Amino acid sequence: MDYTPKSGRAEWHLTYKCNLSCGNCNRLSQFKPTTDDMTIDDAKSFIKQCHDIGWMPNEISLIGGEPTLHKDFDEFVELALGFVNGDKGDVVSVWSNMYGKIPNEAFKRWNEVKDDSCHGMELFWGSEPKRKHLKWHGATVKDKSVNFLKGMTISPKDMGLDICPPDREGNDFGHDFKGCYQHSAYGCGISVDSVGYSICAMGGAIDGMLELGVRTKDLSKLFDKEFALKQTCDLCDNCGFQYERRTNQINWELQDNIKVVNHTHMSPTWYNALIKRKETK
Repeated sequence: MDYTPKSGRAEWHLTYKCNLSCGNCNRLSQFKPTTDDMTIDDAKSFIKQCHDIGWMPNEISLIGGEPTLHKDFDEFVELALGFVNGDKGDVVSVWSNMYGKIPNEAFKRWNEVKDDSCHGMELFWGSEPKRKHLKWHGATVKDKSVNFLKGMTISPKDMGLDICPPDREGNDFGHDFKGCYQHSAYGCGISVDSVGYSICAMGGAIDGMLELGVRTKDLSKLFDKEFALKQTCDLCDNCGFQYERRTNQINWELQDNIKVVNHTHMSPTWYNALIKRKETK
């Protein structure tokens, strides 16, 4: 199976810092960041490599953490808007929790607000971007912490599951993997951060906490089938996100070796990595 990127999307993780501490956050922003903030040079290097290999994403997502906390947030927006091909309908999207002063001030800088209502993680339909081809996604967050679906920090190998490669003969989980929207072969974008690039939108967060060393500074490698398969397996062997959502074969609540830290369910691989860092908020 070909696991190279096909979604046409890239997700710039400007920062993994966040003003919230949500349980089971799939960017691990409930813990102290393990990866430094992106720089403008990081974004420019990504753009140059896109031109070099002839890959033009149809959507650049500015994401976090909470992306508006980055001191250069506005410059990232300008850079991304200058890169995408708006004439083809390509867009820049911002994913914000809209909690507190900084995110809301950033929103007002970039949008003409007509109606501040918002429904879940949806576009603010009651606003008009001051710049074409900019989409703003926000959440109605009223509390400091929101609990998301557990699963990412439950390592399948800790549960005795041998899942990679997902499409091998006899692999019961192969069909479930194919629906994992976090993988850039199927739904979300490639992960871009200050360390490098990964095939999965959550890949930077996974690699940062577990120190797998799978991110690459060479964008072209993600489009090499062998590299893409290996990175997919290195990440998916340690991520339970898909199996919590798609199957009933694993009952996390009955697993005695699962710890809960910052409202986040963690199997030994993840818990031990966290204790090693001693970096909980």
